[in-house]
Amino acid sequence: MKKLIRKILHEEVKNGKVICDNCGWTWKLSEGGHDPYICHQCNHNNEPKKLNEDYKSNYWDFKEGVYKSLKNRWDRKGVIFTEFEALKEVLGIENITPYLVEYYGGLDGVLKVVEEKIYNKTFFCEKCNFGELNFKYKVISIEVPNSVDYTGQVDIAVSVGEDGWGTLYDNEGNEKKFSSFSRVVENSDSRFYNYLHDSVRENIEEQINEVFLVGTGFSVRVDYLDFIPSRFF
Repeated sequence: MKKLIRKILHEEVKNGKVICDNCGWTWKLSEGGHDPYICHQCNHNNEPKKLNEDYKSNYWDFKEGVYKSLKNRWDRKGVIFTEFEALKEVLGIENITPYLVEYYGGLDGVLKVVEEKIYNKTFFCEKCNFGELNFKYKVISIEVPNSVDYTGQVDIAVSVGEDGWGTLYDNEGNEKKFSSFSRVVENSDSRFYNYLHDSVRENIEEQINEVFLVGTGFSVRVDYLDFIPSRFF
């Protein structure tokens, strides 16, 4: 849990206090001296980083002519993910992501689009495809990779209600029905805990990508998942 908290508070200043991303030490920004973001415990630099505003400069093969063609198409028809492979072939490009990021105004624009769709909202997955599960969940953290290797996939951290219910299957097809996730979560050494964790993760990724982010061209990967009491929703 401490690791998750540090991830969510990554290089952040809250109420005039700096929280070290490396060791968790906190101090008042006003008392930090000449280098207010340098941690006096581990010497880590916690100065907040802005997302790369000139994202396309990282791509040596970014072609303005290609971008104009894509922008014109997306303005008229919207962003259609299923067209990406055909568009890459027709336009002679290997990666459509930098053009997509440019279309949304950079990485900070991508973050804004994804946040508006899914951040801090409670969703319900009913009779999900993987395991016939029913549960509530909330996206509590979103991270857009600031890298030339970015492929349009966003990392998210998710909280899932322990009162979810349904049916699980192990690798041999053995079935386990339960009225509450908490019974499985309490026994994290059980083989069914891993199946529950993986099934819930796959269901969340599928629902977000095929329902809530459809038409944006982006997708999510559940980087961290935690089961919590439903009273916190």
